[in-house]
Amino acid sequence: MNKKWALFIPFAALILTACGQSGQQATAPMQSAASAITAPTTPIATDDAQPLDSSVLAAAKPTGQPCSLDSEPQLQLGKSYVFRGWLLDPSRQPAGNFDVALVGNQDFAIAATTGFSRPDVGAYMKDPALAAAGFKFSTTIKSVPVGGYEVRLLIKRGADVYACDTGKTLTVGRSVH
Repeated sequence: MNKKWALFIPFAALILTACGQSGQQATAPMQSAASAITAPTTPIATDDAQPLDSSVLAAAKPTGQPCSLDSEPQLQLGKSYVFRGWLLDPSRQPAGNFDVALVGNQDFAIAATTGFSRPDVGAYMKDPALAAAGFKFSTTIKSVPVGGYEVRLLIKRGADVYACDTGKTLTVGRSVH
């Protein structure tokens, strides 16, 4: 292969990927729509949302690291929904096990884990190892009351709990038949 082509192809792929990321937040990378559709998801048990004691949220310390929820801002009860985004722990590593917290009149938590490949995160953070900070899973929520919920990502490390506020609100609505 010609050396010019060997350099051009990765550069072109990077440019095309970047073009597919219009509308992203300036501070956080976002997966392109094409890769979001073709990437596999990890299924979670139906209605895995568990009540969360508000004292856990009150005691949580900030991670001091960026995070993102890239999912659509609305879900319907009883319909499959895909949570996707990325999360770093306080030591700037992929978080591993964590909870997606839905914070509202009543709080709920959904168990999740990082490990979903997000090369855009590694590139954005200038550390390829952070590409493993992605998460993507699907679930069907049935017992969360209709309404708006702030989304925070909670990491437990021993007795400590850390939170990253995604800055996103998720609206839970009734399923339309």
